[in-house]
Amino acid sequence: MRTASGGELRSARRFAPRRVMRYSVGHGRAHDALAADWIADHLGTVTWWPLPQYTVALEAAAPAGAMAIQAAGIPDAAFVPAQYQPQLDGSGLFWNAGDGQRRALAVDGEHWQVLALADVEDSRFWLAEPLARRLRTGSLIMPLVQGVADAGGEMALWRPGVAGGTVTARVTFDAPPLPGDMPADPILEALPVWPDANWRDDPGATGSGELTLIDRSPADPWVRRDDPWPTTTLQRRYLACGREQITHWRARLYRMQGRVGECWAPDGLAPVLRVTAAAGVDDGYLRVSGAGPQAYWHRPAGAVILHPDGSRQHVLTGVYHHDQGGVLVLRSGLAQPVPAGSRIVRLARCRLDHDAVDFNWHTTAVVEIALTLRVLPPQRGMTYEDDYGGGGGEEPPPS
Repeated sequence: MRTASGGELRSARRFAPRRVMRYSVGHGRAHDALAADWIADHLGTVTWWPLPQYTVALEAAAPAGAMAIQAAGIPDAAFVPAQYQPQLDGSGLFWNAGDGQRRALAVDGEHWQVLALADVEDSRFWLAEPLARRLRTGSLIMPLVQGVADAGGEMALWRPGVAGGTVTARVTFDAPPLPGDMPADPILEALPVWPDANWRDDPGATGSGELTLIDRSPADPWVRRDDPWPTTTLQRRYLACGREQITHWRARLYRMQGRVGECWAPDGLAPVLRVTAAAGVDDGYLRVSGAGPQAYWHRPAGAVILHPDGSRQHVLTGVYHHDQGGVLVLRSGLAQPVPAGSRIVRLARCRLDHDAVDFNWHTTAVVEIALTLRVLPPQRGMTYEDDYGGGGGEEPPPS
């Protein structure tokens, strides 16, 4: 809920985000009807669901009765206990793994079986029970988690015994990544800077002008005022490649989702400025050039300075002046000198506009994430220095 003065009031709904998986069932085989019957029998009940994005392929065969399976590139963070429960105690929120059971699904070319895992290493699965059947080279092993199928599985019968469709299941989430597991982002005023994704190739922005609330309180009519704020949203698509980058993004979203978390993101609207003259650390301005900067750089904002050598730094910018080609006033100090030829990209202070994040797994190591970020308005009744912490580099109090 947002008041006319720009303040926000939010209430927490849950401790951690929900996790929903959509599965395609039926492959045009004569026994597809068994999948339809299984889904009908398990609607609304807790059962096992695989996570195919963490699939591991065996490089060597495993005989029946084996207590260990050799594999390469096992994501040990994915083969976790099937049920995590958030609990509160005197020290705060912690995650309890319940009975600690870990299960995995092994799929061969001819059969499948459920494995009880005792321990998981980088290149080996230790089994709690002997392997029931032999696994050939190339067999797939994927973790199993507990979940509940939502009512509404869509199945189409093509001919007797052959069917196809989808089913959606709410699966139990694993423990959220710890903040210490994620490397620290270069931050400005304690707000992380998110990458710009592919906004150059596939831009998306929705600006509905300004939304105005009229103060109708029974106060002095001369004191009443309109209180507008922009309602711009930015659509971004991010592509995470590799286990490390995917884990990085999951930790970032766990920290932002469902909470009053803020970040900086390139707005994609303002033109990119180029520094025409080198600036020292003690300088409070940058001489820049660009197309139409007065239309976009006239208001205070954040910015990222991209140096020619590939390094970067973040600053708070003020107003733009026409003085010998163009001067951009800085509202925060420079961490290092800025050489000529550097580029300046404007950043907007944003927040996630939705509480549902879709992970589209193209492969086991490539994930596409579509996000909508809402540009936050400046707090009313405060100066820019009060809102952003001033130009002395001091961090403001938490918003």
